[in-house]
Amino acid sequence: MLAQIGRVLRHAVALGHAERDVAADLGDVLAPVQSKKYATLTKPGEIAELMKAIHGYGGDPSTCYCLRILPLVFTRPGELRNAMWAEFDLDGPEPLWRIPGERMKMRRKNPGEHLVPLSTQAAALLRELHTITATNPHGLLFPGLVAGKPISDATLGQALRRLGYGPDRIVPHGFRAMASTQLNEQGHAPDLIELQLAHRDSSVRAIYNRSTRLPERRAMMQSWADYVDALRTGANVVPFRRTGGPG
Repeated sequence: MLAQIGRVLRHAVALGHAERDVAADLGDVLAPVQSKKYATLTKPGEIAELMKAIHGYGGDPSTCYCLRILPLVFTRPGELRNAMWAEFDLDGPEPLWRIPGERMKMRRKNPGEHLVPLSTQAAALLRELHTITATNPHGLLFPGLVAGKPISDATLGQALRRLGYGPDRIVPHGFRAMASTQLNEQGHAPDLIELQLAHRDSSVRAIYNRSTRLPERRAMMQSWADYVDALRTGANVVPFRRTGGPG
């Protein structure tokens, strides 16, 4: 906001409507914007217990399936909650979710659609859910109590609290940090992780690099789903499988 005000004032100076850019005087006065850190769990043992609890949740199907799918795709909760069945290709050999650009948080900087390769586990859950909500007249994956509206972020938060996970331990948005932390620790290429998280990259390199690196991301997403599944079931966990080149 301060930068935008500064541009306006500098334009006014150029036109002779102002003597100088007074916004520059505020640079050392205003506190820098602090990025919000969401509560999350990153230790394998904690993740295992959380996944077991989520898979034991017996509430409303929309909430139940959203909770199970969110850790596997680690999109922003709103992107998943508002998902429409028309965005999914579950029939092909490589299931894919295409999130329209207008629903992405960074839609102004990254107007294109965001691709989410679906692991076999995520695709299986979505096919199960399809038998329950595919007939929803509004095309929503996770219809809520209000017609035409999906379940809310508060609904997911309440479900986590019922499972014993209050906002001081993990919030719906925290699954992104969980996946990011573990994937980095397991040696996956940071570029791939950031690309899958749909984080904004305004660097010159990013402007000219239009590659989606979909095959590499698909391998990473499957590796992540296998890891989370193994934690939940108590199977032997193989946490390291590098995908892509150096980040």
